[in-house]
Amino acid sequence: MTAFSIFDRKLVRHGLVPQTISAALDESIQKWKFIFKNRVSMDGGCKTCGLCIYTEEQGGLCLGCPIYKYTGKSMCACTPWRGSPTRPDALKELTFLRWIKFLRILHRL
Repeated sequence: MTAFSIFDRKLVRHGLVPQTISAALDESIQKWKFIFKNRVSMDGGCKTCGLCIYTEEQGGLCLGCPIYKYTGKSMCACTPWRGSPTRPDALKELTFLRWIKFLRILHRL
């Protein structure tokens, strides 16, 4: 299981590559919960994103990512993510990722 910590006000990811897209999405949700609860000022971008790590390992950044499928944009464009999260932005991103998970459950992504 992946865990997160804070070092020098930056988010640090500890774990292996997620083995499925569902596990990667769950890890991304876990990341944003951690950011929201701990008021992390730098989220680490792709280096701490389960979806980015999984899709890169599968051969292409963003290809196969449910966020990319939903927005049609790479690098989380058109999402609440802005790089240096405020607490309200972290909550927006967490809500967005839960919506993506819901759509996956409904087989829409």
